[in-house]
Amino acid sequence: MKLIEKPAIISRQVSDARYYFLNMNPPRGKEIIVVCGGVEQCNPDYQIRRRTFEYFGIEFVAEGEGRLELGGKMLHLTPGMVFSYGPGVSCRITNDPEKPMLKYFIDFVGSDAERLLLASPLGIGKAISLAAGADLAELFEQLQHEGTRDTAFTPGICAALARVLVLKISESAVSAAPAAVAAQESFARCKEYIDRHWPTIESLEQVALAAGMDASYICRLFRRFNRQSPYQYITRIKMRRAADLLIGAKMLVKQVAAEVGYEDQYHFSRVFKSVHGVSPRRFMRLQ
Repeated sequence: MKLIEKPAIISRQVSDARYYFLNMNPPRGKEIIVVCGGVEQCNPDYQIRRRTFEYFGIEFVAEGEGRLELGGKMLHLTPGMVFSYGPGVSCRITNDPEKPMLKYFIDFVGSDAERLLLASPLGIGKAISLAAGADLAELFEQLQHEGTRDTAFTPGICAALARVLVLKISESAVSAAPAAVAAQESFARCKEYIDRHWPTIESLEQVALAAGMDASYICRLFRRFNRQSPYQYITRIKMRRAADLLIGAKMLVKQVAAEVGYEDQYHFSRVFKSVHGVSPRRFMRLQ
């Protein structure tokens, strides 16, 4: 039986590795094309050193620790960190022999891919920490599954998942600086309170008192980590609940309005349309 050699871009210093290879010689154009990807359990002596790379790459550390030299900057790799590289970016990765890394990667090309990366907090040649590492691991596993199915739709599905991956990184990205981590934790605490108590929340001051924070600081946290105000977030929760009631409970519009805290049925209808794009009555007819 003839053994198939790993491509030169794949490390030999790994065990329990799973890969998929879609197009190792892709055309260079606008479209995002996934070249390959995989998940690797790094051996204690794992080391990668590249002066440049011909594709755009994203790697995610799921377990273990290591060191990363990226574009001349030294970083300590820990679980939940993600980093990118590409043409013109030097990269060196070494493993902590006492805490071997388990990491995922994806390589892709395309001018759309470059624009997508540059528009995200990850950029090209950067490393960031994530607030939701488990979500990213699930996405990489989905890529792993789709990448090995080998159907006519596999390239398109993987390209779409690559876009989702970068968007998810953007959603979950936080700085590794302690102050930023503390801010993320404060935001998570406020969001959890709102998620649990939204039916009885009457003002932002109520949230601020419960969280032990200033109301204006909570507004800044939501703008920073959720791209909307606390009021907008609560409104969207209410309108999602209203949609559920209109579908499942078959309630009258005025009953649903009262249930989610709106005394004025017509004001409720305007807010519902601003969130869902259609009025409550038209929403019910669409079901």
